[in-house]
Amino acid sequence: MGQELSDCTQGCRSGLSRAWTNLPLTCRATVLVCIVVYVLMLLLGIDPSAVCSGGQVDIAEKQWWRLATAPIFHLGFLHLFINCFSLVTILSSLGGWNYEAQVGTPTAAALIAFYAVGVQLVCLLLEWLSHALSGEDALVPGFLQWNSCALGLSGSIFGVLARASADRGQPLMVCFVHVGPYLFPFVMVLMTSFFFPSVYLLGHLVGVFFGLFVSPDSFKFLSTLLSRVCSATGLSRHGAYKTGGVVLGFDSASAASFRSTGMGGGRTLGSSNRSQTVPPRTTYAGSGQMLESDPLLGPRRPAELPSGAGRFPGQGRPLGQ
Repeated sequence: MGQELSDCTQGCRSGLSRAWTNLPLTCRATVLVCIVVYVLMLLLGIDPSAVCSGGQVDIAEKQWWRLATAPIFHLGFLHLFINCFSLVTILSSLGGWNYEAQVGTPTAAALIAFYAVGVQLVCLLLEWLSHALSGEDALVPGFLQWNSCALGLSGSIFGVLARASADRGQPLMVCFVHVGPYLFPFVMVLMTSFFFPSVYLLGHLVGVFFGLFVSPDSFKFLSTLLSRVCSATGLSRHGAYKTGGVVLGFDSASAASFRSTGMGGGRTLGSSNRSQTVPPRTTYAGSGQMLESDPLLGPRRPAELPSGAGRFPGQGRPLGQ
């Protein structure tokens, strides 16, 4: 019994180590930052209300530094786990798609950073307008809340989810139902709010609209800057660094087709042109079987593929309510 337990533990460690090693660089770095910040928050006894973001503290008290602290701090372990798990899923295995490998590490990092700050700014503007028009703390109670204070990376995560889903351009499965790529992130927002009623609904919705309407071309300067930083610091030589245009499980000709169409395109609603955004999968030579690719564990034959259920995005929750 003891030997079996030891073998099981060793197997789990080996699997986790292999999965972590195969994570792309932006995904890995973001998860590490969030975990380290959470541990420091516990060790130093930092009050979440001292680092969260909201209209009353950011605008009224002019504490704009909270735009940088709010996304990387989390309210509890469950909050941290869901956000990190969701980010890993979106960047490395959304519908069998390794999104960071497609767009490149600098662009993936720019997406997370730009959406994190941009979503907060739009939320602050809406909360300020609500407060200015109504003269009260909430024009819409529980939604446009002037005295709320949000924490977590979920706004940015929903933005990246919407962008990745639109660029993938194919329906995704939700509760055994195929949902279109542009509707999918809204369904995830509703499901998250249903299971976690205290989440920051406004931030999630703004994140989705950001992802759908603000393409990486809008902040290409940031991607270029991050690319230069990676080159200067040697990160571009790291094994987890992705240059972009790599379609795991797909052939090189289809990858070239993806690069030529640009990552911001995505399939329009009702379009049947699948090849522009999601190339066909390659097959084993002489076997006639599909080559499935697991972004975490590498290529596998169909019989070895795990049958996992759908996953849902992370959350951010308002304080003081």
